[in-house]
Amino acid sequence: MQINVENVVKALNYLSQEDVDVINLSLSFLDNYPELEEAIKNCQNKGILIVTAVDNLDIISYPAGYENVIAVGNKFSSMQYKYLIRTNEYNCNSYRAAYVTNYIVKNKLVDSKIDKIK
Repeated sequence: MQINVENVVKALNYLSQEDVDVINLSLSFLDNYPELEEAIKNCQNKGILIVTAVDNLDIISYPAGYENVIAVGNKFSSMQYKYLIRTNEYNCNSYRAAYVTNYIVKNKLVDSKIDKIK
């Protein structure tokens, strides 16, 4: 399935105006899109935690490569991300990102500092 960066940006901009604590982005782009980074920063400025998947081939990807997002990969994912959670649950990083997002919400870690979640 192809993901359109413009639609992701629209969704992020919409969610930044809603009562949202966490956004799961079980997706990755190999290109760095400035408009995506801006939408991510806008959400973060509103206190929204962003959890996103690392590319399954462990190639630097976005939004996982942006500042202060929680990047989710497998046990073989390299440490090229500031906040990387490695898990072997499920068989691809998109599922893993959803799993970690659920864990954060279920355990009420949303208000924790990002360093404590890691």
